[in-house]
Amino acid sequence: MFDRVSALFSASTPGWDPFSLVQITALWSPTPASTPPPAKGYDPTDPKQNPLNPQGLKPCCACPQTKSARDDCFLKFDGSEAGEKCKALVQEHVACMRSLGFKL
Repeated sequence: MFDRVSALFSASTPGWDPFSLVQITALWSPTPASTPPPAKGYDPTDPKQNPLNPQGLKPCCACPQTKSARDDCFLKFDGSEAGEKCKALVQEHVACMRSLGFKL
């Protein structure tokens, strides 16, 4: 059958190569060389990259004292006044996070 298809296309299309349309790949073949590996960015939880965080704390677990004080303040006041009344606590928490190498 391939010979019939090849004969039809080769007669109507000069210079047509039936194998130019076929790309053979395998599941185990490596990715093309033109694709660079993904770049590893800065990870503040990696003690090798960030000596300020030797325990490798994640942002959710870092600075629990300032985080709970900030959260309690936002729960105590409504949205219109919480921004102003909790500003100092937010700044303390941001300073604590930055001291551990987190970029905020």
